[in-house]
Amino acid sequence: RASHTHTTPRACRGRVCGRGSCMSSAPRVWSLPRAHLRRAPSPRSPLRRSRLRAERGQEPSASPGTPRTATRHAAMPARDPPIAFEAKGEWYDGEIRRFVRLDNENPPARGGVVFVGSSIFREWREARDFAADLAPLPVVNRAFGGSTARDQLRDDIMEAIVFPHEPRVLVYYCGSNDLNEGESPRRIRDAFISWSEKARARLDGRRNENENVVSSSRVTIVFVSINRAPQKKPLWDALDETNRLIKEYCETHDDESVVFADVNPLLFEDGDAMTVPNVSLFRDDGLHFDPDPNARAYEAWVPTVRDAVFRAWDRAIEWEKRAEPGRRDAAG
Repeated sequence: RASHTHTTPRACRGRVCGRGSCMSSAPRVWSLPRAHLRRAPSPRSPLRRSRLRAERGQEPSASPGTPRTATRHAAMPARDPPIAFEAKGEWYDGEIRRFVRLDNENPPARGGVVFVGSSIFREWREARDFAADLAPLPVVNRAFGGSTARDQLRDDIMEAIVFPHEPRVLVYYCGSNDLNEGESPRRIRDAFISWSEKARARLDGRRNENENVVSSSRVTIVFVSINRAPQKKPLWDALDETNRLIKEYCETHDDESVVFADVNPLLFEDGDAMTVPNVSLFRDDGLHFDPDPNARAYEAWVPTVRDAVFRAWDRAIEWEKRAEPGRRDAAG
């Protein structure tokens, strides 16, 4: 298609916009060839049904031997009162409205794991059986592509996609698009700190009633390191500094209530040296993971994230048990 420009400098924001070669002044990733665009699975296919479950926060039924703290939560028929979100003409309005509609119509159970962030998490939800990757934990993925740390920090977005779920664990991947826009590492770090403090101020110590079971909650936050993708090579120094600053902040929490999960060595052929990126893991844009199972991109990346999430879940459950000795666990 013909080259084009956008009327606003944030219209592409480093995303694949699907309209050919973008000539806007905003930083740009390489266009995605149509050969990589895949037909959506049939609505009757098991993969399509599992993706719908993930969008709605409905995890698969727990198998025999599932830990008591991670058995399936029953979804409620409707949310009362409903989540509210007022569109303000922002580029992400449609995506947030979709999340709100899904969560009002079929609310995920509270007290689970909520993923927020940008396209790396969003495409995980779309390319794979996200719920199965993290089973048997109750998970909700509310990432939206192109988002920045500033977007995640907005009050209306947190009220729409974070706070209604009252999560035990929050998993955060954001900052990549900020770097594309020229944001400094310190400002990205500061936005994450503000987001974390806002989340903990709202969620820590809350008591939620569910079927006459009272649960004292304490949220645990996992920051997944910004990917050192090949497309980001001109920004690797700033990217490394951003990850370093956020890791330092996480390490100030001796109780591991905010933790840093480093996935970057997994994306390089030489591991910890991180000098030779494994380009086979990425699509032609050099930024997003190749969804082709033969590329094994997610197989390389998911286990580290999964391990960090499970450890965060265990810590959250342990804190609840310490806070209320002898109580029956709300997730059991």
